[in-house]
Amino acid sequence: MARYKSRDLTKREKSLFSHFTILVMGNLPSDWNEASINRWITLRGGTYIRESREVDWRAVTHLVCDEKEFDRRGLKVKEALKIARINIVAIEWLEFSMINKKVLPIREYSFREKLKKEREEERRVKEVAKGNELAGRAVNTNFYCVYYDGSHFRYQIELTRDIISSNETDEKSTEREKYILTLHESIAIPRLYWFVAKFSKSKHDSQPKYYRPSDTPGLFEQEFELFKSFFRIKTGTPWERRLMKKTQVTDGSSFQYSPPTGGKPVG
Repeated sequence: MARYKSRDLTKREKSLFSHFTILVMGNLPSDWNEASINRWITLRGGTYIRESREVDWRAVTHLVCDEKEFDRRGLKVKEALKIARINIVAIEWLEFSMINKKVLPIREYSFREKLKKEREEERRVKEVAKGNELAGRAVNTNFYCVYYDGSHFRYQIELTRDIISSNETDEKSTEREKYILTLHESIAIPRLYWFVAKFSKSKHDSQPKYYRPSDTPGLFEQEFELFKSFFRIKTGTPWERRLMKKTQVTDGSSFQYSPPTGGKPVG
């Protein structure tokens, strides 16, 4: 291929791939063969590794392959993915770098970027599905977030209570019951608010229960009052006195609240 001939390489081109050790694999263009690829890379100062050879991954800087090979996730692709410093790029990166006589930026050709975007999309789809699933029992988290006040206190708190029980052989065990109280704020304007409490009987409870006193969201004052009322019922302490340890009920039947520490906002 004339565009890759080396006799007219400039000094800059001859060092184009210096310090690069490039493993090339997968379904290559029909006019690419091992001898040609080796010549193109080595004449530009790089080191070429054939797909068929054992690979010293400590030396590899780039794995060049086609999309189908990357998606197949063969052993070498999997191994390269484990090593963050290895650039996994499309064949076009190698080809266009030679054509343009300069090392092109990796990002546009990076399969790591492709994988990152795919995973972000999968995460987003899961979050949307989770939000939709919660809509009937609690609040659709696609449209609501946790409310923060002016001091940056996050209105999502935990109340806990330890329940001690005995089995037939009088062996005691402790389960920690937990309420998560959340005051939600709508993403849309004008802002609406919604109080929800989530109850788990133990750390491994896979079917938590939800308490949502309002069928629809409302103004801040209304939902905040529900938040404070629930807190008082479960802890025996008014919300306004929650930071006063002596006021917390410790008879074993009430839930306990531990305010943030380490200089974090306490509301």
